[in-house]
Amino acid sequence: MKKFVSIIAVMILFSSLSSFSQENNSEINPAKKADIVKLLTLMGNEQVAYNIIKYVVNSYQRYVDAPDEYWTKLMQMHSPYKFIEMNIPVYDENFTHSEIKELIKFYESPVGRKMQRLLVTISDAVYKNEQEFSHMVHAKSKEQLQKDGKIRIESGEEKE
Repeated sequence: MKKFVSIIAVMILFSSLSSFSQENNSEINPAKKADIVKLLTLMGNEQVAYNIIKYVVNSYQRYVDAPDEYWTKLMQMHSPYKFIEMNIPVYDENFTHSEIKELIKFYESPVGRKMQRLLVTISDAVYKNEQEFSHMVHAKSKEQLQKDGKIRIESGEEKE
């Protein structure tokens, strides 16, 4: 579940970077668009989309009684490529065609494949560290504010 949350966070980040709609995909240089699709595929976007589809459909299975064939059909009505299409404008807006080609080279390299394979694990660890660091900053700042008389604690609440 933690990995899924990280995948969703990455997906939201990438999809929120662009205000373009799907219609704008037709305005992108066809060669650049093809390279963006290749890059997104190398980065695992198709698997991310499949995991999202599977997660959402499985969540309905908890509440809706239907045969396995129904759920298989429901999953098949969603295309992982739609997620890739949604992300094409994000990469078109933020990277030149030359940069996309360099990213493809990177993701085709051994270290790029390793990065793609470990991205979720790394994101989970970084997220955990962000939370821990945030708590540390909060605690130390609160302690200093109390020490300096800027706040006082009454019944678990901070007062100025």
